[in-house]
Amino acid sequence: MRVVLPLLFIIVSFPAQAVFQDIWKGYQVSKVHQSKLIDEKINVENFKFEDNKFDWQLFATPSYNHTFRDALFSFQANETITSGLSYGLSKTSYKYGTFKFEQAQLAYDLTNWSSSAIANLDSDKLYETTNTFNYSYDFFDRTMDADYELANINYQMKSLEARHAVEKGYFDFFSVYIQAKLQVYAVKLTKDFVKEAQKRVSQINKRVKDGLSRKVELLQAKSNLLNQQEALEKTRSSLKQNLAIIENLIGTKIDDKYFEKLTWKPYGFNYWKKFIKDDKSINIEILKKRLEYSEKMLEKVAEQNGQKLALTASYFMNDIDQSASKSMSNASNGERFDQRIALTWTIPLGMSKRDGLAKKSLYQHKKNELDLLSIEDEVKVKKEALIEQISYLEKAGTIANQKITIGKETLDQQNRLYLRGQASFEEVIRTEEAYINSRLSEKRLLAEYEMLIVNYAFLNNSTQSLLNSYQD
Repeated sequence: MRVVLPLLFIIVSFPAQAVFQDIWKGYQVSKVHQSKLIDEKINVENFKFEDNKFDWQLFATPSYNHTFRDALFSFQANETITSGLSYGLSKTSYKYGTFKFEQAQLAYDLTNWSSSAIANLDSDKLYETTNTFNYSYDFFDRTMDADYELANINYQMKSLEARHAVEKGYFDFFSVYIQAKLQVYAVKLTKDFVKEAQKRVSQINKRVKDGLSRKVELLQAKSNLLNQQEALEKTRSSLKQNLAIIENLIGTKIDDKYFEKLTWKPYGFNYWKKFIKDDKSINIEILKKRLEYSEKMLEKVAEQNGQKLALTASYFMNDIDQSASKSMSNASNGERFDQRIALTWTIPLGMSKRDGLAKKSLYQHKKNELDLLSIEDEVKVKKEALIEQISYLEKAGTIANQKITIGKETLDQQNRLYLRGQASFEEVIRTEEAYINSRLSEKRLLAEYEMLIVNYAFLNNSTQSLLNSYQD
C-alpha cells in the first residue's frame, strides 16, 4: 500500500474567521499605531509651513513725533508735532524676490510755528500721504530657490521615514503575535503530554500493584509527569508575557480562551508572493533622498558664498494738502514722484568660510553616496538570503511533518513493546521526548518561516498588504 505523506507547505483556502485579523484590526486603531500615523501628519503640516513661510503680511505702524531743534533751513527749525499711521502689504518668495507696498498718512501740527513761516498757509494743519512700492531681487544668489527645494526634499524624506516607522511597527507587532501564537500551540501540546503522562502514571501504578512493573518505573513516570507540568507552567508564563505585550499594543484584554478557535495552516511562498510587490526598500529610498538633499546643499553653499547681483527698485508718490482727503486722493495721481532703480554687484574677498562649509557639505555628500551603495548591496543580499532560507524551511517543514508521523508510530510501538515487557521504560520516555520535540519543532519552523515571509515583505514595503491577507 502506498502511503502519501501530507506536505507541510501547501496552498489551502483560508477560513472565513481568523484570530489574527481581529487582533490586527485592534492594532490599526491602537494608540501606538495612531501615534506613528500622526508623525506623517506632522510632517505634512511642517511642509505646509515651509511652503507658506513667506505669506503676504499686513502691517500697520502708528507714530508720534515732537521735534524742535536747530536746522539749516528756517522752516525746519520750528517746533512741529507730527502724528501718523503707516500700513501696507509685503511679500517675500523663494523664487521671485521681495515686494512691498506701504501707504503713510501724516498730520503736521504747525501751531507753534512762527507767523512768517505759515504766512502762505490758510491753516496750521497740513496732511501728507505717501505711497511707496519697493521690489528687490538677486540674479546671482539663488539660495532661496535652494531653500525651497531643500524643504521639498526634506518633506519627501520625512514622509519616507514616517512610512518606514509605520511598516516597522507592523513588523514588530507581527513578531510578537507569532511568538504568542507559537506559545498557544506549545501550551496545547504540553497539555496533551501532561494528560498522557498522567495516564501513564495510572497505568504503571496499576501494573506495579499487579507485579508487572517495578516501583522505580512508577517513580520515573511521576518524575516525567512533573517535568511535563513544569514545562506547561513555563510555557503558560511565556504566553502571558507575549499576550501582555499585545494587550498593551491594542489596548484590549485578551482571554486565553480566545485562541481556542486558532488554526495554523501552512501556505507556500508562491501564495504569499501575491501580496508582496517587487519594490525597493524604504531605507534605500530614504538614502536616495538624503543624497539628493546633500547635492542641493552643495548648490546652496556655492550660491550663498559667491557673487551677488541685486536689483532694487522703488517708486514713491506723495501729496501735501491742508485737506486730509485731498492729500490721500492726490497722492496717487503721479504728479509728485520719486523712482529709483539700482544694481549692486558684490564680490566676496574672503573665501575661508565658504571653503570650510563647502568641504563639510562635500564630505557629507560623499558619505551619503557610500551609505546608499552599501544599503543597496545589503538589501540585495538580504533578499537573496531570505529566498534561500524560505526555500530551505519549506523543505525542512515537509521533513518535520514526516518526523511527526514516524515519531507517533514509533511511540505507539514502544508503548506496546513496553506493555509486553519487550522494551524498557527509559526507551518509552526517550521516544516520547523525541515525539514531543518533533511536534514543537514543526511549529517553531512554521513560526520562523512566516517571520521570513514577513521580513521579505518588509524589505519590499508590503508588510501591511501581507498582514491584511494573513489568516489563521
